[in-house]
Amino acid sequence: MNKTITDQGIDTNPSPNCDAHRNNAVVKCCADHTPFGANVPPQYVQSAASGRWQRWPRIRSMWKTWHKPWLLLGATLAVSLCTPPLSQAAAQSRVASARSQTRIIKRELDIAEALLHKRLDGLPADNQFAVLRDPQQLTLRVPASVLFDADSAVLKPNSLQEPPLSVVVELLRKRYRLVSQINVYSDGLGGQIANHGLTEQRELALLTALHTTRIRPTRVAGAGLGAEAEIGSDETPEGREQNRRVELVFALPQPGITRPGYAR
Repeated sequence: MNKTITDQGIDTNPSPNCDAHRNNAVVKCCADHTPFGANVPPQYVQSAASGRWQRWPRIRSMWKTWHKPWLLLGATLAVSLCTPPLSQAAAQSRVASARSQTRIIKRELDIAEALLHKRLDGLPADNQFAVLRDPQQLTLRVPASVLFDADSAVLKPNSLQEPPLSVVVELLRKRYRLVSQINVYSDGLGGQIANHGLTEQRELALLTALHTTRIRPTRVAGAGLGAEAEIGSDETPEGREQNRRVELVFALPQPGITRPGYAR
């Protein structure tokens, strides 16, 4: 009986003479002899557990032990090269979110502006109402004399049923995503304390009136700002009339911004 050492181990093949079957690719010996003796190629090592001869056992063992981690590392590197960095992906997500929010804001303000113009265009040309627009908010500017008598904090009768407050109520009812900030201003005459007190009382009167409608109170806020942000000169009657005004600012609520800002 002869033994043949191959990559898979020892094969037994009947052969009358083991020496006649020895060649460069196959190593054989007789079962009665010491296997291979000094003629065994160095790449073959006999396993102590099974007695089988194996070719390059150390290399095979190392491959079985280490090839999976290296394959995993290679796959990880390939994925990391194909995937954008986390910071870049987060930045792209923020940019896309900001663009989407900008489109939503523009659409809401476009609709609100069209409604204001539709309701106000039918009024007399000397109504002195002004609609101001910027990318983040829409402002309806109204002379204080339309809503209040001179040096008074009491709303004129039927103010809620007439423009501009009736238009404001209609707008907030139809565009329920909008919030409003009512800013009341005065001229610079009379002293800072008196002016702030008057504008705060007027702001409270406006909020009280709007809160009686079906609009949620959380959607409407106000501030009495005295003579801040003057738009005219207090040296002339016309300039003082411009400074005594009410600005109703409409915007969509945004993270970090609780209320719309002031019109400039």
